[in-house]
Amino acid sequence: MRSTIKRYCIVKLLLAFCLVLSNITFAKPDSYSDRENQLKSVYMIHFAELTRWPESVMAAETFNICLYQNTTLQPYLNELKKEPVIGKPLRLIVIDELEQEHDCHILYFSEDHTDNPDLINQANRNAFLLVGNSRLFIQNNGSISFNIANNKLKLIINLAPIRQKGMDINSKLLRISEVVE
Repeated sequence: MRSTIKRYCIVKLLLAFCLVLSNITFAKPDSYSDRENQLKSVYMIHFAELTRWPESVMAAETFNICLYQNTTLQPYLNELKKEPVIGKPLRLIVIDELEQEHDCHILYFSEDHTDNPDLINQANRNAFLLVGNSRLFIQNNGSISFNIANNKLKLIINLAPIRQKGMDINSKLLRISEVVE
């Protein structure tokens, strides 16, 4: 009972934080990229906390976030490694090739790779939650996309590939996102 209440409180706090983040406007053009990367990193941790994962992920010793051919988020995610993610230590993996098994729970694609349908299909076979940066990424079967609209970071969530892998996203996160099914 106590752990249920504790988890409920954590989810409420995470949702409140996500709501605040979703309404933050990027103030200075010179700090835009840093601020955007900070927000994306925090969101990815929240995606982990607000997703119902399959048993294989829950049984893993670490929670793995992979960055495909990109290290721009790595310094920000390294700062977030101090706290456990779904009760596990956070492990960051920078990968150059998708052919190898990397045990990615979340796989992030930068803008350079987010619109390649072959790459996204291959990644869907090896990772659970694919995160990218465009509407085309969602149309190509990506899971979650970051979009900038009116100078604010917005989310688009594609439920089909998420549910095909036996996962689900917390309804509180869905409420602050554009949902595609």
